[in-house]
Amino acid sequence: RVGLPVPDGFTVTTHAYHRFIEKNGLRESIDDRLAVIDIENTESLNTISAQIQKLIMAAEMPRKIEDVINEFYELMMQQDRSDSSVAMRSSAVEEDSQASFAGQYRTVLNVRRKDLGETYKEIIAGKYSPEAIYYRINYGLSDDETPMAVLVLKMMNAVTSGVMYTADIEAPQSDNLTLHAVWGLGEMLVSGQTAADIVTVSKNPELRI
Repeated sequence: RVGLPVPDGFTVTTHAYHRFIEKNGLRESIDDRLAVIDIENTESLNTISAQIQKLIMAAEMPRKIEDVINEFYELMMQQDRSDSSVAMRSSAVEEDSQASFAGQYRTVLNVRRKDLGETYKEIIAGKYSPEAIYYRINYGLSDDETPMAVLVLKMMNAVTSGVMYTADIEAPQSDNLTLHAVWGLGEMLVSGQTAADIVTVSKNPELRI
């Protein structure tokens, strides 16, 4: 609506997630482990998280899902093969609703065609990181309520990246917006690994830094 460029991409839906779990017979194994987890016990949380993620990474990628991912990848790349890598990231049901899950699920950058299937499994496995399990259970969400979709987006060779807040979170009464920016890709910023340059912009009466 605001005329900004958006990278080409597609979604591997939650239907694919359910098919992956069912084809590999993982539902019962996952449920059994989650039934005995103690999220207040770090050892229990880490151990069961690692077990579930190991099960998923060892599972077979259903051929039909992999074929469709590759097909849509090829369609997307027909327009521009200047950089054939993609970003793959989580998009779970209930994520960014009343429950934010900020920074708890996985994003993988610079993924090549040959790694699409394995990276898909990696992002599905990320649903069961210790942080995500703890947050989900603490928030009262069941495993069934949070199936995982995966976004596949063309990589952008960014000079700078950042996050824009349309209200100044440190001065909410002001009429400012803030830009938090870093050189290169934004993953270092959103993962909390590096500090940002912060630019404050006045929206009234006109844009002014």
